[in-house]
Amino acid sequence: MKNIILQYDSWYIALCLILGLVYAFTLYYKQKHLKDKSLLLVLFLSFLRFLSVLTIAFMLLAPLYKSVSEQKRKPVIVIGQDYSSSITNNYSQEDLRKYNREIHSAVDRLRGKFDVQAFSIGEKIIPGLRDSFDLKGTNLSSFLSYINESYDNNELSAVILSSDGIYNEGNNPVYSNIKFDAPIYTIALGDTTEKKDLIISNIFYNDYAFLEDKIAVKADIQAKNAINEKSVLKLYSISGNNQLKLLDRKNIHIKNNDFYDSYNFVINVLTPGINHYRLQLDKINGEVSVKNNVKDFYVEVVDSKLKIAIIANNPHPDISTIKDALLDMKNYSVDVLLSQNTINANAYDLLIFYNLPSSKRDINRIHNTALEKSIPELFIVGTKTNINELNNIQDLLEIKGNSNSFNEAQAVLNEDFSLFITDEFKDKDLENFPPLIVRFGEYQLSPDSRVLFYQKINNINTQYPLIILSGNTRIKIGIIAGTNLYKWRLFDFYQNKNNNAVKSVLAQIVQFLTVKKDKSQWRVKVSKNIYNESEPVVFSAELYNDNYEPINIPEAYLKIINDKGKEFDFVFSRRDNHYEISGEKFPAGDYRYIATVKFSNKNLVKKGKFKIIRKELEKFDVVAKYNILNNLSMKTGGQIFGINQINKLVEKIDNENVKPIIYFSQKTDKLLNFKLIFWFILLLLSMEWFIRRYNGTF
Repeated sequence: MKNIILQYDSWYIALCLILGLVYAFTLYYKQKHLKDKSLLLVLFLSFLRFLSVLTIAFMLLAPLYKSVSEQKRKPVIVIGQDYSSSITNNYSQEDLRKYNREIHSAVDRLRGKFDVQAFSIGEKIIPGLRDSFDLKGTNLSSFLSYINESYDNNELSAVILSSDGIYNEGNNPVYSNIKFDAPIYTIALGDTTEKKDLIISNIFYNDYAFLEDKIAVKADIQAKNAINEKSVLKLYSISGNNQLKLLDRKNIHIKNNDFYDSYNFVINVLTPGINHYRLQLDKINGEVSVKNNVKDFYVEVVDSKLKIAIIANNPHPDISTIKDALLDMKNYSVDVLLSQNTINANAYDLLIFYNLPSSKRDINRIHNTALEKSIPELFIVGTKTNINELNNIQDLLEIKGNSNSFNEAQAVLNEDFSLFITDEFKDKDLENFPPLIVRFGEYQLSPDSRVLFYQKINNINTQYPLIILSGNTRIKIGIIAGTNLYKWRLFDFYQNKNNNAVKSVLAQIVQFLTVKKDKSQWRVKVSKNIYNESEPVVFSAELYNDNYEPINIPEAYLKIINDKGKEFDFVFSRRDNHYEISGEKFPAGDYRYIATVKFSNKNLVKKGKFKIIRKELEKFDVVAKYNILNNLSMKTGGQIFGINQINKLVEKIDNENVKPIIYFSQKTDKLLNFKLIFWFILLLLSMEWFIRRYNGTF
C-alpha cells in the first residue's frame, strides 16, 4: 500500500492548481509571436508550463511518500540438544553417533516448513549442533532464558529440548520464568533406573588456608540400592609426581537402599602452594559406575600470616572488637599486649596503639623501632591518650585545645577519599551508627593526611577528621580519633544480625597499612592461581619507567608451559597504560609462565605458576530426570518423546496447521528525495523549450 501525505491542508493543492493556470495563461494568452501558430500547439505548450509549475508548487508543500510492505516469514522452531558428558553414561559411541544423525536429519526435515535454529547445551548455549557429547556441565535454565530474550512470542512456533534432565549449573528449569507461549517438546535421554551405586555427592572445605592451619573437610556420601554393603572412604594427599599418601579413612556401613550420610576429616596443611587432595570410595560388589567414587579438591596454602600487635594502655571492649574482626579475616594473627615493658616490634607487620601514648606509658622506643623498620602504625585515640605526646610522635594530625573535654561524633564518609575504594561503606549506613567518643579541640591535618571519615556532632557535619590515613607511601600511619567501636559491633548485630560493617572498615584500613609496595618496574599478575578448565585465564601486567610512571610502549610477551613441556606463546595487548591477556582456556594440568619485556636495554622477566583443574560435575549424577522434562512439556502444552520417537515428533509438528508469519513494514520519506520528480520537471521544461525553439517562438 502506497500513498502521499500532505503536511498542510488539502486546499493548498487548489492554490497550486491556480498558480499553474495563472502562470500558463499569463505566459501564452494573446502573445504576438504565437498568433500565427495553431491553437493546439499553444494549448499543448500551456499545458506543459501548467504541469511543471503545478509540480514545483506542489513540491514546495513538502509532501511525504508513505509505503507499507508485506513480508512473509517461516515460523521459528528452536532445538536445544544437551551435549554434556552425562549422556554417555547409558549409550555406546555408536548409539550416540546414530542418534546425532537422526537429530540432524530431523532439523533438515523441519526446515522445509520452519525456520529451524539449533543450539548445543552445556555450561552455556552454543549455536549449532556438535558431533560429540563431551561438555563439562549442563545449564538447562540458561537455554530457556536465551529463548525468552532472543525470540518474539509471535514468531516462535515450538521448542524442542533433548536432554536427560540432569542439570548441575543454573536453576531448576521447571521453575524458570517462561515468557513464550510456544509448546516445549522434550526428548528423554538416559536411564531413570537407580542402579547400585556409591556417590561422593558434595565436599565442603575452605579452599584458602595458611601454613600449619587445620582445614575441616566434610564429605556427603550417597548410596543407591546397596543395603548392607560396606565401603571405606579414604582421604589422600597427592604430590607433584602423582604419588598418593593416605591421610585418613572412614568405614561406611550402608544401612538402607537410599543411604545418605556425612563424614568429617581434618587436614594439617604443612606445605605452601597449591595442595592437591582426593577423596575416594572403595568399590562395592555390583556397582555400575566408579566414576563418582572419586573427587579431587585443591587448597591454596599461603606460607605466612601477617602478625599484628594491639598494644593497649588498659583493657577495653574495643580491643576484643578489633581482635575478633581481624581474626575473622584469616590472614592475620593478632597479639594483645597489655602493660609489657619489652615488646619486640620487629616481630610484627602492624602495630595498633590503643589509648597510647598515655601519661603512664611511654611508647617512644617502640615507635622509633617502627619508624626505623618502616612498620606501619595505627593510633586509636581514647580518653587516656596523652594528646601532647601523640602530637609529638606523629605529624599526620595535631589536636589542640582542652585535652580533658570530649564530644560524641558519628561517622560521615568522605566522598573524595581516593586511597582505596569505599563503595562498600556506602551500603553500611555508618552515619546512623552510635557515636564514638572523640576529643574536643581544634584538629589540624598535615598535607599527607587523607580523611576517610569526618565527624558529625549533634547532627551537624563538620570538617573534623574521625579516621585519617597517611598518603605517604614510605611511612604508613593511620589514626582513629575516637573510641567505643564495640558499640558499632553491637548496633550492627542488632540491625543486621552480623558484624560486617566493623569488619569492612577495619579490613580496608589494615589492608591499606600492611600492603607491601611492589617497587619492581615489570609487574605481572594472574587473576587467581586455580581455575576450572572452562574458565578463561586472565593476565595483567604493568611496566614503569625510571620515574615510576606507567607505560606500555614496548611489546610484551608471555610464554606458558604445561606439565608436559609444551609451550604456548602470546603477545600482551595494550589497555590504557597497562598490558592484558584474557580469554585463554587451557586443559587441566599444572602450568608455569614467563612474562618478558625489553625496556631501556634491559630484559625484564617475571615468572609464576597456576593450575587448571578438571570440571567433573557430569559424573556425579547419573540418573536421568524425566520428571523435569515431563513437567516442562505439560506446563507449556507440549509432549515428551523417547529417544526412538524422533520421527513421531517431527510428524506431529509437521502436521500441525501452521501459517506463515506476516510482517508489515512502513516507510515514510520526503517526495523531494525521489530523483524521478526532478527528472520529470526537467523533462516538461525541456520539451516546452524544444517545441518553442523548433517553432521559432523564442
